[in-house]
Amino acid sequence: MVNIAGSYDEQAEAQGEFEPIPAGDYRAKIIEASIEDVSPNDDKGRCLKLTWQIETGTHDGRLIWQRLNLWAKNFKSKKPNKTDAQVLQESISIANSQFAAIRQACGKPIVQDTDELLHIPCTIRVKLRNDPQYGASNEVGSVKPVAGAGPTQGGGAPQRFTPPANSAPQQSSNGWPKRNTA
Repeated sequence: MVNIAGSYDEQAEAQGEFEPIPAGDYRAKIIEASIEDVSPNDDKGRCLKLTWQIETGTHDGRLIWQRLNLWAKNFKSKKPNKTDAQVLQESISIANSQFAAIRQACGKPIVQDTDELLHIPCTIRVKLRNDPQYGASNEVGSVKPVAGAGPTQGGGAPQRFTPPANSAPQQSSNGWPKRNTA
């Protein structure tokens, strides 16, 4: 049990349902990342669930969730011209492309832990989705670096590899660097 006496506003009015925010581009950051089951009822694999928080404007503080089916399995095709395997591969491919865009927008092309992506401002394109069963909701359509920030965190130019001064490549007779075979 958790004692919360005196730590909340007893006079606060109950919040109604959240309406989706309008479609458009918003400055946002990932504030939480977790791995969850794709489906609570069926064995459809696991997904990366990201929680985005809008940072500016009238929707400041609102949350948008994004699920990337990176480890999906057992998907069933609902399209007559696609096999189950094709639908599964397409879902995983889309998730990997979306995750690549997120890493690029955050300036982190390779990550070891999702914590590396937290609290880095990005521009997300929010779309409206109308589901007959659940009603209107938001989804993240794309993720880009914040305008003017460039592809890396901090807004600098991409880093380039510069070999140490004492390891300059030797030139071959045709002008190309010699391959180091050692």
